[in-house]
Order: sequence, then structure tokens, then C-alpha cells
Amino acid sequence: MSYHDERHMYHMKAYLIDKLGWERREEIEAWGITKTFEMFRYVYHGGLDKKTAAKQRDLAQKAIWRR
Repeated sequence: MSYHDERHMYHMKAYLIDKLGWERREEIEAWGITKTFEMFRYVYHGGLDKKTAAKQRDLAQKAIWRR
């Protein structure tokens, strides 16, 4: 892996640690280049937000039924 690849991996992992939390830091740092790139692409393109949006929608539906 070249210097630029290593640097790119470092920044992708830093982004993932920021988004997924410090609790998963050791797990994220142990990932290889393929897993890191797949997770980066998923998180960067809103994969986490889709789950959050679905969860918010479910909570809103429950709140409507409580009223």
C-alpha cells in the first residue's frame, strides 16, 4: 500500500470512528481495506440516516396512536 493509500485509509477510519462512536474504535481500526471502504461508502452516503429516519417514523406513528 502506498503512502497515499495509507493516508486515505487513515482518514476514512477517522471519519467512521467519528460517526460510529469511540466505543467501536478498536473494531474499526482492525478492519481491512475492503471492509473499511464498504462501511465508509455506506455511512458517507447516508446508510445510518436511513435507519434513523425509519426509527423516527415508527416513533411518530406510536405517538399518534397514543393520543
